[in-house]
Formats: sequence, structure tokens, C-alpha cells
Amino acid sequence: MALAWAATHGTLSCYKSGCRQPECAQAERDYTNSRRRLRAYGRPTTNLVNADPARQHAKALMNLGWGIAALQETAGGNMMALIYGRPASGKPPLARITETSSRKLLSIPLELIPTTNLVDASGVRRRSRAMCVLGYSLAWQAAEVGVVPSIVQYLASGATERTQAKTAWAIRGVYDRVWQAPALDGVTARITQKRAAEKGWLPPLAWDDDLIDLPEADLEAEIARRVSAMDDAELRRCASAYKAEGDRTPLISAAARVWRRRLESAA
Repeated sequence: MALAWAATHGTLSCYKSGCRQPECAQAERDYTNSRRRLRAYGRPTTNLVNADPARQHAKALMNLGWGIAALQETAGGNMMALIYGRPASGKPPLARITETSSRKLLSIPLELIPTTNLVDASGVRRRSRAMCVLGYSLAWQAAEVGVVPSIVQYLASGATERTQAKTAWAIRGVYDRVWQAPALDGVTARITQKRAAEKGWLPPLAWDDDLIDLPEADLEAEIARRVSAMDDAELRRCASAYKAEGDRTPLISAAARVWRRRLESAA
């Protein structure tokens, strides 16, 4: 998909993009004169900073529903060049950007926003399944979100890795409202719970807030990191919780597997 970027007149970036409007030419002259004076005074000639932190933050924001145009409007600078580089000319993503653009980007909170942009569906899938464990059917969830049931069914099944940010935002809102309140007892609730149990879906308490939204690859990496930091006593407790208490949360399950392999290796 082609992404367009429009520079703002009266800026150096607009001049560099090929614009020769008087105000853009003046911006280039002001910039050149300023550098010449700073060099003559023996001072740094740039206020540019490392672009990597801002680039990673921008990518994280895009995974939460932000678009290039919205980031461009909020932080300024050449957002396309920061994130993607200039493929037409073979130039890589920017290595440095202005301190102002970096600060504006990094100040945007990492929060899901309701747009039509596609975002990772991992958190949606886990929340939807967890609500099923509580007895809230997929049809009920769809009605609360305001979408047709097939959309929630498709997401809960794991058949898609992406969904619209507004759908993820709405499902998160429903989940936040009911995650501590099991559905009222009834035929539909019992059937929903039975099917969720048969599929091994996890309840809300199985998910830490900092894990539930991670994509699968990132989740596995983070769990592996946490398990590797456990000592034998912690691994043994996790294995006991897995076996005696039936705890199937991702971290407990991974730690129990590691402990079992250690025992087998020792034997």
C-alpha cells in the first residue's frame, strides 16, 4: 500500500523534498546561514539526535492504531523517511532527527486508539477467549461491541493475526468491564464455559497486564526470559502449581516444562 507524505511549506524538509516556494527557499537559507555562524563560533552545527528511540516508539504507536498522517501532524518532521526511509532513492530510514520531533513523538502515550487501522489481534483473541471462560458467549460479546457475531468468532478462533484498532479498542472496553464478574448462570453461559474448557482457553487471571497484548513471538520471548531468571525453588513451585493446582497460565506452564526437563536430565 502506497503511503503519501506531504511536507509543510516554509520548512527545510519541504525544500529538501524539491519544493522551491519562496518560504521554503528562505527556510533553507536561514538553516544554511545558521550553520555557518555556529561553525564560525566553534559550536555544534546540528540539534539532531539519535532517531532509533523515536522510530521504535512510532512503530509501537502504529501497532496501536496510529497512522502515518496522524503521527506526521502531531510530531512534524518526515515521518515516512523516519520509519521507512526513501525506497525510491534507496535511502535507509533516518539515522537522526530533530530533538523537537523526537520529544513530541516520545511524549505520545502507548494507548490503543479506535481507528480503522489494522493492529495485532493477540490481545483481542485472549480477551475474547477469557470472557468465554467466564460464560460470556461470542454472540453476547459481538452485541456489546456492536459488530456481527462472525467477526468475534473469527478473532477468537485465531484465524486472523490483525484486526481494526476500533474493534480491539471496543473488545478491550467490554473485557475491562466484566473480567471480574462471571456471567449469570444459564444455559448459554454453561455451554460457553464448557466449550471454552474443552478448547483449553485461559481465564482473565491467567494474563498479566503486561503480557496479554504481546504478539505470540514476543510473548514467548518474554516468558522465556522470565523463566530463565528463576532459580530451582521458583521452578519447583511453578511445577507444583501446574500439577497439583492445575494452573495453566503461560508463565507457570513454561516454568513447569523447564523444571521437568531438568529432572529428566538429572535422572
